[in-house]
Amino acid sequence: MTFNVVAVVVVAALVFGAIGVAVFDDLLRGNGNEPTPLTVDPNQTDPVEQQYRDQIAKDPKDVAAMSALANYLGNTGQTAEAITWYEKALGITPDDISLRLDFASALASGGKERDSELQYQKVIQAQPDNAFALLGLARLYRSWSPPRPEDAATYYQLTIDRAGDSVVRQVAQQELAELTGTPVASPGASPASTASPAP
Repeated sequence: MTFNVVAVVVVAALVFGAIGVAVFDDLLRGNGNEPTPLTVDPNQTDPVEQQYRDQIAKDPKDVAAMSALANYLGNTGQTAEAITWYEKALGITPDDISLRLDFASALASGGKERDSELQYQKVIQAQPDNAFALLGLARLYRSWSPPRPEDAATYYQLTIDRAGDSVVRQVAQQELAELTGTPVASPGASPASTASPAP
């Protein structure tokens, strides 16, 4: 029996780790609002999803299982139920920044722009230099209906200013350049090489 428990925990850790990496990759590749859904056969019981549900049934306050289930549901296109689980988990651990970021992304994916904005703002209020929240909010404003390009540009610039020397900063620079139609200056370019030619 001990072996079975260990095996279940290992599988859960691997799946949860894979989902977390997928969320991180989506944030850096796309606009954070269009997750790539996993393929799930609706005619079969999903063993991963059932495992998380079983964990929650055993311990209704298991935030890790709720978070994992919410992420999994979000990644399999079940956004409405994912949002419910994020809310339950945050009701228990309201200061969990990572969970709140995932929640903001799920809300954006579900078309709940104002709710997503609020969650990103809560993260930024708690951690003003959180580059993922700043970039997420910039992307939310960019994809808003109708788009809010000035707000998006403001948050892209804040990401650039606060992200340090990171991949997130580079992504923000690239997306800001696309938004404004301005080329990104290469890191090694000297002012002379980027200056406009004299008339």
